[in-house]
Formats: sequence, structure tokens, C-alpha cells
Amino acid sequence: MSLGPKKICFLAAKPKQKDLEFIAMLASDGKIKPVIDKYYLLEKTAEAVRYLGEGHASGKVVIKVQKE
Repeated sequence: MSLGPKKICFLAAKPKQKDLEFIAMLASDGKIKPVIDKYYLLEKTAEAVRYLGEGHASGKVVIKVQKE
């Protein structure tokens, strides 16, 4: 499947409780952090998808469900 110039591959995995706990510990210890490129409000989701499709994102694009 393609999204703009990028190909998307879906991966199905069965997470193990031990692995998830390890990843949660790394995140809570600040050893891993997600890279957030941009935030969009829910009503701007179409714009966010266009941004992704154009290949501009250098990290995750987050959709906010409600205003802060």
C-alpha cells in the first residue's frame, strides 16, 4: 500500500506482557522518547493526512481530540 511517495507495510505482532513492561519502563525512565513532528486538531485531520502524504513528516504526526 502507498501513501504518497512512501510505501506502507502493516505488521501484526502479538505483544508479550514482559516486553511491554520493559518498553514502558524505558519510556518512564526517559530512555526512549517519541519524536513528534506536528500536532493537528481533530478538525484538521485531512490536512494532517495531506502533510503525511507529501512526505514532509520527520517524526510522528499527532491528532488532538480536544483543545487544551
